[in-house]
Amino acid sequence: MNKLLVSSFTLVTVALVGCSLPPSKKKADSEAVGTTTTTSASLKGGASCNHEKSGRCTEFKKDDPLGLLETGCKDIQKATFTKDTGCASANLMGTCERQDAKEFYYFGGAIPWVQDAKTSCEKDGLTPGKFTASPNAEQTAKDKAVPTPDHIVASCTEKDGTLCEDLYGDLVELQTSSCEQGGRKLAKTPCASEKLVGSCVKEGTTERHYEPELKWMKLADLQKNCESSSILYGHWYPNADFKEATPAAAPAKKGKKKSKKPAVDG
Repeated sequence: MNKLLVSSFTLVTVALVGCSLPPSKKKADSEAVGTTTTTSASLKGGASCNHEKSGRCTEFKKDDPLGLLETGCKDIQKATFTKDTGCASANLMGTCERQDAKEFYYFGGAIPWVQDAKTSCEKDGLTPGKFTASPNAEQTAKDKAVPTPDHIVASCTEKDGTLCEDLYGDLVELQTSSCEQGGRKLAKTPCASEKLVGSCVKEGTTERHYEPELKWMKLADLQKNCESSSILYGHWYPNADFKEATPAAAPAKKGKKKSKKPAVDG
């Protein structure tokens, strides 16, 4: 999924809610994100839109008399809208303070690292905000960035089986539609783990790379492509159980044997 798709979705939602950016892509984790509704604080005169599967929640600071915020939350983002209730503070990676809203980013979500959340808050979208990370959030976010199987909504596999994408977050419907239109195989189960060499974690999707791909590409090149993509860069996580075969050493060249000169009788 590229940034053009994400930007288009954001523009439509912002126009509808007339307030903040929509809760973008962040994935739920059983401990990191799945409990985001248990410690929500009271928010009199406001509301919240909690997207459990994308690991992101938005607090709206003003009332919603026309119901636009609720419509955007429920119908477009398929999230939970609650009046007079704020977002949870447990398992929080950081927050984004905007003019009329405050976004909460949780560990294990579709926006994986702290730097990604900061970029999403301060540089992407129509209304840039101010991002504040939770204390010591950097390493925790990296440790929980790879989605667990129970939080993956669907997967999309290339015909040759060299690449599979785990899909999650609030753009799954668009992702699955794109998968089928591209002639790839869509499944409601996670990508296979057999022969996995590494994973490239991006916003709302994780690319899984497999051993057959190493027939024409080195493992180091897979990592480089993941981390330096001009469309949507990611974070490379090698499979700890995979050991790349070392090329066999070329046999030593045999030198020519010196011929022994026959002995000459004196």
